[in-house]
Amino acid sequence: MIPYDKKLKSLSQSLRKDMTPHERKLWYLFLRHQSPRFYRQKPLLGYIVDFYCPKANLVIEIDGSQHYDPEIRQQDQFRTNELSTAGVTVLRFSNRDIDREFPGVCEQILLSLQSNHSQSIPPKGDHTMFYKNARIFCSDFQFRMGGFEVKDGRFGRILPETLPEDAVDLQGATVIPGLVEVHSHGAADRDFSDGDYEGLVKMAAFYASCGVTSFAPASMTLPYDVLAAAFATAVRLTKEAPKGCSVLRGIHMEGPYFSYKKRGAQNPAYLKDPDYAGFRKLWEDCEGLVKIVDVAPELPGAAEFTAQASKIATVSVAHTDSDYDHAKAVFDAGATHLTHMFNAMPGIHHRNPGVIPAAAENQKVRAELICDGIHVHPASVRLAFSLFGPERMVMVSDSGRCAGLPEGAHVIQGGLDCWLKGGVARLADDTIASSATNLWACLQNVISWGIPEEAAIRAASLNPACAIGADKEVGSIETGKIADFVVCSPDYREKTVYLAGEKL
Repeated sequence: MIPYDKKLKSLSQSLRKDMTPHERKLWYLFLRHQSPRFYRQKPLLGYIVDFYCPKANLVIEIDGSQHYDPEIRQQDQFRTNELSTAGVTVLRFSNRDIDREFPGVCEQILLSLQSNHSQSIPPKGDHTMFYKNARIFCSDFQFRMGGFEVKDGRFGRILPETLPEDAVDLQGATVIPGLVEVHSHGAADRDFSDGDYEGLVKMAAFYASCGVTSFAPASMTLPYDVLAAAFATAVRLTKEAPKGCSVLRGIHMEGPYFSYKKRGAQNPAYLKDPDYAGFRKLWEDCEGLVKIVDVAPELPGAAEFTAQASKIATVSVAHTDSDYDHAKAVFDAGATHLTHMFNAMPGIHHRNPGVIPAAAENQKVRAELICDGIHVHPASVRLAFSLFGPERMVMVSDSGRCAGLPEGAHVIQGGLDCWLKGGVARLADDTIASSATNLWACLQNVISWGIPEEAAIRAASLNPACAIGADKEVGSIETGKIADFVVCSPDYREKTVYLAGEKL
């Protein structure tokens, strides 16, 4: 057992006699992770709760029965809504859940602890701002004219009937959620896989300037020790949360479980078959920050790896030469993501459909799309949106350290030499290594190619937030969520970025 402080130990001993067996089980689980601070000791927003973990902003409720008075159930739901609006995650379990599914209950709680620890908490205080006369992209994916409130770094009322006279007049400007990038290796001559903390900070500042307020940097196919060093910088960034930077909300582990044939710009020297034990250690060492892990379905043990890894992260299919049957097996095992659709995978053939149809017919699967206009033709972008629908598309840049550098620049990505040619980084054999774009430019592209504005914004905000489990905090303009938003002109050429309500 991990040591815990004397005060906590004393509290535990004094309360054990008052706990039910079910409560005691969860209490000891919390002690091992140094998370609880009180048990039925203080009210939280006026409510008494079973367990409250301030570090993770997490409440656990235990219901004595799954079937109880409807009025009490309605009161509990009202309390849950109130706490959620205040940014508190609420998990509720019955005694039967704990008796029959205790390992699953533990896994769900630990995932919430890991996830919520990694979220940045906006500053407290009595700071409220009102904005009016805005064209707001609302949480139902429709634009509406009106105003909104930002209080202590979070969205307050959206489209209130009345606003104070001194509300900031946005003069009809468009307001959309801050973008969420879940697949970018680097920018500004910095790469996440370098394991350089100052470089990661520079990347985060670059993303913020591009309207990307949350991100999950992507690693490359490299040895585990190199990945661990890079992941450690991500943990540090979540804890230090430097001002003016996009918030790191996860890691996209792209590699090393890939096909040699479809390796692309991944270093072949470090390719591996799926290895859950190795992945689990990396995941634990970075405090659960790996939110997406990629795998090629045709590799030995891919389905078994997926069944295990999907319990703690989003599993994505990538860099694969898989046929339809192997791909379907991995999606059936729990994979719910497709990395840079069309790239580093077989195309669609009517007698050998491959990965893409296997993903499209599974309604749980989201598909990434690199929208720089080079990796994927605009007609194929329109096809993808038609095939998957606006609720399942995830727009990404897949940028490398060349983003923001001049044409002809030479860079090292994943240990391989690359040159910036015609807007993308290429290997010596002309293989595309990464884009040189950013997610805001991708959003502009997609809208210009005829994708409805609402579908494009959703694909660059809420959908990627869902892919990394951050949608309770970011991804939409919604009461209680962190006030990350962008005020922009109708053509998206001019923009002002706000991070937790603060103007960049």
